[in-house]
Amino acid sequence: MSNFSKLNTKWAQGLFLCVGLDTDPKKIPTHLTSKSEDIFEAMLSFNKEIVDATCDSVCAYKLNSAFYEKYGPEGMEVMKETVRYIKKVAPDIFLIADAKRGDIGNTNEGYTYFIEEEKSDTKDFNTDTWALGFDSLTIHGYLGEEANETFLLHKDKLFFVLAKTSNPGSMEFQDLETSGMPLYMRVVKNVAQIWNANKNCGLVLGATFPEHMTRARAEAGEDIIFLVPGIGAQGGDLKSVIQCGLNAKNEGVVINMSRSVIYASSGEDFTDIAREEVLKFNTEVKEYLKLPKIKWQDIKKEIYSERTFEIFAKTKAVLTDGHFVYQSGTHGSAYVAKDKIVPDPLLIDEIGMMLADLIKDKKIDTVVVPAVGGIVLGHVVAKYLSYYKGVTVNSVFIEKADKDEEGKDTFKITRGYDKFLTGKKVAVLEDTVNTGYSVKKVIESAKEAGAKIEVVAIICNRGGIKIEDIESGVSVKEKGAELISLTEFDFEKYEPKACPLCKEGRPINTDFGHNKKLEK
Repeated sequence: MSNFSKLNTKWAQGLFLCVGLDTDPKKIPTHLTSKSEDIFEAMLSFNKEIVDATCDSVCAYKLNSAFYEKYGPEGMEVMKETVRYIKKVAPDIFLIADAKRGDIGNTNEGYTYFIEEEKSDTKDFNTDTWALGFDSLTIHGYLGEEANETFLLHKDKLFFVLAKTSNPGSMEFQDLETSGMPLYMRVVKNVAQIWNANKNCGLVLGATFPEHMTRARAEAGEDIIFLVPGIGAQGGDLKSVIQCGLNAKNEGVVINMSRSVIYASSGEDFTDIAREEVLKFNTEVKEYLKLPKIKWQDIKKEIYSERTFEIFAKTKAVLTDGHFVYQSGTHGSAYVAKDKIVPDPLLIDEIGMMLADLIKDKKIDTVVVPAVGGIVLGHVVAKYLSYYKGVTVNSVFIEKADKDEEGKDTFKITRGYDKFLTGKKVAVLEDTVNTGYSVKKVIESAKEAGAKIEVVAIICNRGGIKIEDIESGVSVKEKGAELISLTEFDFEKYEPKACPLCKEGRPINTDFGHNKKLEK
């Protein structure tokens, strides 16, 4: 049986649990330590009994090397003897060395002893006796593919590359934005598209971040295997892992539990209780497999919407219980003050990234915005679209011109920007819309210049606007365009003559809103 087919066979049986043999002598039941001549015998006896109790109901065992290396040669001997025992009593079990290795190539050659098969029975530390023969090894990718090639050339072994780990502090680096995506997603993308030439790469995705796992599955595809720590003592949710991590075949995840299984009891019944925990896990998995998969594409907009609301709240950008004049001339009691967000470059950058991600699958050559409020947004969105598409997406703005007969703003193309619109596929952007007046005028100007409108994307739709509400003449919708927004509010709006706020005598807010003409 090949190393990888071991997992396929177990998954077909509904077995996804990997028991972590993170053996700590201080936590071993005292009846084992009291009858052993030394602590290393007790450690090995403990491991063997856990294996005997669970090997028919799990898909893998994972040994964290730190729990053995710290005791020097004696500890490594326990690790080796544990591997030998598992191969003897359960040869169909997948074995993972959790060592998190990764250095320059010649150093990595030394680390391969975790996966090299044993060739000698001597106890000479300088011989192959320390080759442990694991099926898999955890590595980190910070030094890049070139440095890890020493590992990846072993086609019959699987290498789990750290992507998004389960610890709370993982966001310090792993969530940093890099060219349009978090760093952990850059790892996912490179591993799936570049490193995996020999089909022997997997990824470590923590159970404590199920949304990240969903996004990683969308990028990594169906064949990449996820090693998932964080269930049990770390608080990860098993249901979310099954819905977010599994591929379409109900395969592709190895879910690790260590402390909550092997230390479930400290008494003489520790093996019985450990087995009960394993069987309980398997029963829960069986039920969760019936649930629909959660796909990144289906939840992305909801997640981005929630985050945008958080940004609004953080900057206090949603003003209520006031009296505001909107650009269309209508009145209302609430207002989204985008100018509270724009001064923060990190927040407007995040909003631009989310908006770009929602429209990146559209064919877009240029983004166009109304000046001056939309200029910053346009450049941020165009930057991220350029990252996503691998080609430059330009950003231009259309400026306000003279008022029309009704006193409303008109727009015109200046600065030679028409060359970025003529014959181009265009995304029209705006921060907020109430009646869609300014967006409508931008669309008209862009179409007059010969642009093909592909999508209208806005941060906040505060007027329930639909694509047909902002297009005159031939419907944009008929040409395949759509309206996409990060958030939506249901604000009532009133014509000035019928405005109940005016009748109440409530003063018009002169700090926010389109009210300059009223100040004269």
